Amino acid sequence: MKRLSILLAAMLLIASAGQAETLEPVVTPAAELTEALETTIRATGTESVPLPADIVVLTLCVQGSGDNVTTAQDKAEQVMQSLRDALAQMGIPEHDAQTAYYGVETVYNYQYSKLGEKETASGYTVSIDLSVRLDDPARVGEVIDAAIRTGAQNSYGLAYESSETKSAYFQALDAATADAMAQAKVLAEASGLQLDRLVSVTEVQSDESTVMAASVSAETPVHPHLSVTATVEVCYTAHP
Repeated sequence: MKRLSILLAAMLLIASAGQAETLEPVVTPAAELTEALETTIRATGTESVPLPADIVVLTLCVQGSGDNVTTAQDKAEQVMQSLRDALAQMGIPEHDAQTAYYGVETVYNYQYSKLGEKETASGYTVSIDLSVRLDDPARVGEVIDAAIRTGAQNSYGLAYESSETKSAYFQALDAATADAMAQAKVLAEASGLQLDRLVSVTEVQSDESTVMAASVSAETPVHPHLSVTATVEVCYTAHP
């Protein structure tokens, strides 16, 4: 029995030695080591491009008042029709003169006594805004004069636009991308790193154009300065 035990122990030792000889060392590939050492560099570039203010959107307001809403509406629409006729005679197409607002306001009379303040509805005012798009900003004064002659005596809102917004935005995108890439390179060099591969280029959501709006009159023209701005973010991997 003792001899059998010694034999079994010897066999177990031999088996264990054989298993130990078959174990292989774990080797990490050089590519994985390099990837583990990589870091990420992000940079954002912004560029603005000036735009010509070659389109103007003029808001004209007409009003009509009466004892009831129907009467006030009829008066306002009579003035509006006269204004539309005048614009048509000036060569402004109908699709460039669209209704932008319609509102009804109650007019009150106020009476004061020792018992307090009392308000009584005395009538109604209907307001209609007309948005007029002009391809020639120089005609603003001409249109305002026509509006005054037809009875649109209220204040006027003015906003400038550009017909080159889209092409200028593409130009700004191109410059913003180059700016972001240049910044990423500077960041890498300052950190003692080298840029590796470009991971992503992202257009940051923003307004495509900056449009100036102002209150104007025929005597005080506005000279706006328009621009379009693009922002781009780039992401690189970098390594020592």
